[in-house]
Amino acid sequence: MPESTLVLPRPFPKQREVIDAPHRFKLLPWGRRAGKTRTEFVVALTGHGPGWPDHSHHPGVLHGWDVAWVARDAPQFKSIWDEEIVPRCTDRHGITINHTDHFIRFRGGGALHLRSVVNIHSIRGIGARLKGIVLDEAAWWELEGAWKTVLRPALLDHASWAVVG
Repeated sequence: MPESTLVLPRPFPKQREVIDAPHRFKLLPWGRRAGKTRTEFVVALTGHGPGWPDHSHHPGVLHGWDVAWVARDAPQFKSIWDEEIVPRCTDRHGITINHTDHFIRFRGGGALHLRSVVNIHSIRGIGARLKGIVLDEAAWWELEGAWKTVLRPALLDHASWAVVG
């Protein structure tokens, strides 16, 4: 039988401060060595805020909700896909990996959808289960326009959260 335990990295104290903070919108102004992308991955799956990780005030994929991960382009999100998602989720009982559309879905739970800024409008198609958005490397793309036209409206529809890296 395939393994069913999903092991996530344990946050460092600096990362944990941000994860535990009650704010709905969070900014991770860290450099490469602070573990920004890995923190975003943990938050996408486990949520954040008081009660983290089991009863996160802002729930994530493992609480049954969908989260969108937006990166500058496909090569950018492929790094999280290849380094974190595929190794941790392959051959795990109850986890479906869609390599074509770049999402993982947990049986009876939520899904993590990876998108590039090029097709950011597809976030609207995720629907009523969208509870959070991770904006990876947001300094490298035109965040203001995307925030006003796509991201903020999607978040408002569902009282969702956002983490900006």
